[in-house]
Amino acid sequence: MAAPILTATVRYSWNKDLDSMQYWADYAGTSDRIEEDLPLEVSPGATPDNSEVLLAVVRTTLYPLPISMFSAIWGDRKPEHRWQGLVLRPSSRRPNCYERIGRVEGPVHVLQDSVRRDLVLV
Repeated sequence: MAAPILTATVRYSWNKDLDSMQYWADYAGTSDRIEEDLPLEVSPGATPDNSEVLLAVVRTTLYPLPISMFSAIWGDRKPEHRWQGLVLRPSSRRPNCYERIGRVEGPVHVLQDSVRRDLVLV
């Protein structure tokens, strides 16, 4: 897989309202919530708090849809460019490979800090 890559740190945070653990990717001066594929702290080959992971950008898009369609709903709010991608950790099964542990999305302006890399996913 070849994609723009950002380096991030995983941060655990307990959400009292939901009574559950939430996971965050801290990178490029911002934080975005990780939608994990399985609980990161108890999965096989767990991803510890403050671990370094990679964020692979899969696509960019514009949220919400064009402002003219929703002017009554959104008022003066402008649409925001966002990217969507995968959260990857080093594979415990194969050296120099990565495995998916979740999804994440964030603001497009941080992509200037990304580096295009070729990665092998397992």
